[in-house]
Amino acid sequence: MSQDNLSFISFPKPSELLKDYPKRENNSLEIGRYTKNQLNLTNLEALINSSFGGRLLNNYFSNLTEDADFYMPSSGNYEAVGIVVETFNKISYMDKLAVSPYSSNQGLGDSLLNVIIGDNPSGLFWRANIQNKELIEWYASKADRIKKVGNWAVFFKNIQDRIEEQCLNYAKDLKPSIIY
Repeated sequence: MSQDNLSFISFPKPSELLKDYPKRENNSLEIGRYTKNQLNLTNLEALINSSFGGRLLNNYFSNLTEDADFYMPSSGNYEAVGIVVETFNKISYMDKLAVSPYSSNQGLGDSLLNVIIGDNPSGLFWRANIQNKELIEWYASKADRIKKVGNWAVFFKNIQDRIEEQCLNYAKDLKPSIIY
């Protein structure tokens, strides 16, 4: 076989995976906060479907309040999103954290969650299915505490003890928005 017929593939080092994304001065990933009117909802739906391995309910976006925040890398690629809604007492609930399968394990989810937590100092909570052990471990490392309610693990960051029960009820009463 001659050299002319050979193909070479090079793989980036893990430290180089995020180098193409816009960065802040401290080398952290640049994350933007958007409204649903600023985004292509078709692309966003495709991202969420691929991330969760299911299908987003047709009315998901129309059911979100206009003040819902969509956190995404400022690159403009639909590779990751965190969706946060305001609940009772101005407490924030992270309804979705989705990273496309081809972008997973590159730090996008971690960067998004860190920014979301930082932007919600009054408190943030979110849930994950208790069967998703890998995700629960990662979320637990980001939360102050975790409680189980039904089939959900509910995570708390900067949530005062006196409103924890309200957060648990909110998370328990939410209907699933992904069809598997």
